[in-house]
Amino acid sequence: MIASLYMRKYIIPFIVVTVLTAYGWLHITRKTITSTATLADEYLIYTAVIHYMFAGNKVTFDTQAHVKLLVISDQTANDNFSVYTKDEIWRYLLANFPSASQETIVNYIEKNKEKHRLNNSFDLKMKYVLVERQEIERQIFSESTNGWEEFYKKYTGSAGYVGLSRVGFNYKTNQALVYMEHMCGGLCGSGHYLLLIKDKYGWKVVLQYRRWIS
Repeated sequence: MIASLYMRKYIIPFIVVTVLTAYGWLHITRKTITSTATLADEYLIYTAVIHYMFAGNKVTFDTQAHVKLLVISDQTANDNFSVYTKDEIWRYLLANFPSASQETIVNYIEKNKEKHRLNNSFDLKMKYVLVERQEIERQIFSESTNGWEEFYKKYTGSAGYVGLSRVGFNYKTNQALVYMEHMCGGLCGSGHYLLLIKDKYGWKVVLQYRRWIS
């Protein structure tokens, strides 16, 4: 009986305070977490991710077609952020990337609230072209063309195009999270989240999670 009263008096309030403190911390840090990462660091991540996803024989993971030209959208992709709330995105990423730090996830969400423009700072071993997103959409969705057929005529050997999100980092800039989508047809494509860490050899992908496939 005494033990029961003790638990009610001390343990339960402690749990409540702990939960509320954690909840408050999350909401505060979602607004204030920054990183020492630069735009140059983001392009190092893009390079590592593209080499990982199109490694070796340069065969796409969706079509199994050889890629002679990588087409990259100049506008960042953000996995339908307009559809989901911040908390839904937070819970999803935390569930699928338990080894990711909260700093990394928060920084990723904050940096992808809006679309951004990419530039030609990619250091890739394969040939690539950065194309305006509006041009890609006009090429594919124009009613006066055959869409993807015209796209492949213009970008021969491309096997579609890729979109990349902004990169989320932890404060020390030794962990990163990025989203990449590959579009290759009306019912061809996939979206992937990738978690990377930095060691003495550079950036490497340690976990890949496929978000969707068509």
